[in-house]
Amino acid sequence: MIVVEPGGVKTPIWSKGGAAADELLAEMPGDVERNYGSLVAGMRREAEKIDRETGLEPAEVARVIGRALTARRPRARYLVGRDAKSRALLVNLLPARVTDALVARTLRS
Repeated sequence: MIVVEPGGVKTPIWSKGGAAADELLAEMPGDVERNYGSLVAGMRREAEKIDRETGLEPAEVARVIGRALTARRPRARYLVGRDAKSRALLVNLLPARVTDALVARTLRS
């Protein structure tokens, strides 16, 4: 089995996700916004950053997939992009609770 693990890729999913979040939030009670508003705002910021700045071009991911499929001796895992590689490093070095806390802190800042 081969796993291709890309970071954020520039696709329409980011704007579609924002529209879906708007619809969901409009239907939720007010305390949801109070309790989770900063987290949702952080997730939106990160999604916009991937969509406009840091996201990989889909062709870059496709090239890695092609390389994995045609390799004589493929690796088990292909990490594509800086964010995928740094996330894998964190997950391998730190306990899950610490990793989760770092992600939450990033989204809330």
